[in-house]
Amino acid sequence: MRTSLLQNLPLPGAELDPAALPKRVDRRMGAEIISRLYFQISPRTLETWPLTYTHVNGRAMALTSELLALAQQKLDAAPSVRGGRRKVPSNIAA
Repeated sequence: MRTSLLQNLPLPGAELDPAALPKRVDRRMGAEIISRLYFQISPRTLETWPLTYTHVNGRAMALTSELLALAQQKLDAAPSVRGGRRKVPSNIAA
């Protein structure tokens, strides 16, 4: 059975050692890395990201550094949304 390369990755928000990751990853492994370090994503979603792929043995391989940079860029561009209940104005009669 194949073991995941991500077993020894730090928890989300922890400092990441780029030397611990492979130089190139396929979409499945890229989705695992992004899901573990940034946000949930599927390999199918990575198909739409503007990444440069090299096809090796029938697999589309992307640079891990480019993948992480794009994920960080998407996370930085995401809007912040406040949660909670809206207050009902006091001038509206029930």
